[in-house]
Amino acid sequence: MTTGVILAGGRSRRFGEDKAFFQINNRPMVRIVADVLGTVFDQVIIAGGAPDHFAEVGLTCHPDPIKEKGALGGIHNAFLNTSAGSIFLCGCDMPLVRADVIRLILDNANNSDIVLPIIDGIRQPLHAIYRRTILTVVDELIHDSNSFLPDLFSRVKVRYLDDDVFAGIPDASLSFVGFNDLTTVDRYQSHLNKL
Repeated sequence: MTTGVILAGGRSRRFGEDKAFFQINNRPMVRIVADVLGTVFDQVIIAGGAPDHFAEVGLTCHPDPIKEKGALGGIHNAFLNTSAGSIFLCGCDMPLVRADVIRLILDNANNSDIVLPIIDGIRQPLHAIYRRTILTVVDELIHDSNSFLPDLFSRVKVRYLDDDVFAGIPDASLSFVGFNDLTTVDRYQSHLNKL
């Protein structure tokens, strides 16, 4: 079983406000992401953030037990709060996430520890599958102040999925767009209007 996990522990400095609750067509961005993940996974949880805020929009949030550890901390948090053998990790700022893209990633999972898309030559760690087999390494890395998420990729078995895997899905690249600032909102406004 795989659990959908939405990372929401960041400070949204570049966005200028809590991007998880930025309104798109009168819906919080995180709610849009959660609704898409909910069509694929039986369980969707939030890793990081304030539980009370997310409860107001019907979402279960688990605050990071170890702060300021980014995606590594979110992965650690997620595995502490689900019994699933794997998680699909997604950012709270990815409202164009697509269920068909997620399912294709799941379909291409094998016995690798991580299944990681590469789009336009860039790794997409917030659109990837992580298996519980990595937890020992993650635990070690989050206790090392000099370690970051890329350090994990060199320590475990990773299957990379390049652009060709997603070629059959029109506009698949939209699923990987992270809305880190309001400029990105403006750039993709026509797509957001369709949500």
